[in-house]
Amino acid sequence: MLKGDLRTQREDVPNNLRIVTMRRAYRILPWGIILLGAVHMVATPSRFETFNASALWFLSGGIVLLLTGSLNLLNRVYGASAPGLLWVCRTTNVGMLAFCGVGGVVTHATPAELVAVTGLMGAMTVLSWMRPRQMADSQAR
Repeated sequence: MLKGDLRTQREDVPNNLRIVTMRRAYRILPWGIILLGAVHMVATPSRFETFNASALWFLSGGIVLLLTGSLNLLNRVYGASAPGLLWVCRTTNVGMLAFCGVGGVVTHATPAELVAVTGLMGAMTVLSWMRPRQMADSQAR
């Protein structure tokens, strides 16, 4: 091995570590969104005395979160080979980030709730814009 080759490998270590960390985060964050959606749906009966339009709207928010997390799980696995899925996922994430932010302000969410939900969606949105080949699990092995 040449001296220059060793230096190049050392320079790649921080970059590879960053990619592995981001890959792990994108493996975990969609499950967090799915869990948030499930909690949102399960909490519907306790937040509303009757199943009216407001309760339905609240329940549908949980369903949308669950579907968004699921879409990101699909994107993580198939995004590199399915450009349509990749762009639908990215567009959905940007829309959901905006929707969660506006929804939190309109519904007077606490600052902690707003930061938690928009932080989760924001991180997932950023990660979905990574190059698909870097996110593919086959690259890690």
